Amino acid sequence: MTTIPRQVAPPTGGPRGRVRKVIDVIDERLGMGALEYPVPEHANNLAWSLGGITAGALGILIVTGVVLVQFYSPVPESANESVRHIVTGVWGGSFVRGLHFWASQAMYVTALLHLIRVLFTGSYKKPREGNWLIGVGLFGLVTLALFTGTVLKWDQEGFEALGHNLEIGKLMGGVGLWFSPQFADRVPILVRLYGAHVVIVPILIIVLVTLHGLLVKRHKISPHPQLPTDASGAQAPAEEPTEPFTHHLRRIATSPLGCSVFWESSRCCGPPRLVLRPWPGSRSPGPPGTSGGCSPWRTGGACPRSSTANWSSSPCWPSCRSSTATPTVSGVGVRS
Repeated sequence: MTTIPRQVAPPTGGPRGRVRKVIDVIDERLGMGALEYPVPEHANNLAWSLGGITAGALGILIVTGVVLVQFYSPVPESANESVRHIVTGVWGGSFVRGLHFWASQAMYVTALLHLIRVLFTGSYKKPREGNWLIGVGLFGLVTLALFTGTVLKWDQEGFEALGHNLEIGKLMGGVGLWFSPQFADRVPILVRLYGAHVVIVPILIIVLVTLHGLLVKRHKISPHPQLPTDASGAQAPAEEPTEPFTHHLRRIATSPLGCSVFWESSRCCGPPRLVLRPWPGSRSPGPPGTSGGCSPWRTGGACPRSSTANWSSSPCWPSCRSSTATPTVSGVGVRS
């Protein structure tokens, strides 16, 4: 009697095998494998990873910004109070705001350091001049995002920043039209800055970051100035070890700097100090009930109490609540 051996089904693999299959299916349809282009070994140190760290900070800003926008009120009468409510009345709001704040500071610093590194290593030279200009434009947008975010707090610091910017826009004439009272006479400038901060500037940054990354892939990572290059002088030599770009991203994400800076800053330092709404003619906000134009910082003593002084009666209120009014010296908080 002949015995037929039992057919054993091939192993289907564990969870890792199933995840690999899912990734392969997605890659087949979206072309994610294009991210696995080779990256030379010299690009795996901190100085050459600053661009990736900046992009990581941008991702954190987008996620935390989506949360914060659910509770922020861009109306001048309630903007400062809504920020206070996020910190004191929303579960996890203080952490999210702190993470957003420190990620923005990290993004500005790493973007600046990235530009400096590109400049000193000659990575802006042919054929990468266009990408250098895109990077400079991105840094300008990051600076604009910091400015608009500062004003959205609607405290003394943001109010003075807005006042100085209004004056600069006035001096720039037609170039500063967007900040002029004649641009939109029925919309408070705070609302327009809010739109710029959450829509216009982020969209421009995302578009330029995408183009920036595509050009990096096209022209490849620039060679190290102290290492040999290929025959063209614009690329790293073929003998230099490489690894896939996805591994480069993984190293950035798991590096001590990438993992700990944002977390530790948010946990230990928390969000920036909340101050009161701005008061006219002062460099710092006075306590509730103090008369406009007085602050202990300027006088060196206590400010007189007044039950009639309030924010809406401030001379600066019309110029910031509506863009039709012409800002006054005391109204915009100009430093004296």
